[in-house]
Amino acid sequence: MAKARGIEDYPFAIVSHPIGTLEADDLMARARQALPQVLQILLGK
Repeated sequence: MAKARGIEDYPFAIVSHPIGTLEADDLMARARQALPQVLQILLGK
């Protein structure tokens, strides 16, 4: 989608799958694992 909209280098966090079948606690653990990536994207570091 980013490429189609002209922003090929749009950064995104990578989260291991599956996520759709996870219980809330496991989903929160995945979110915590992704947090450093998200902060890096948002802060540009």
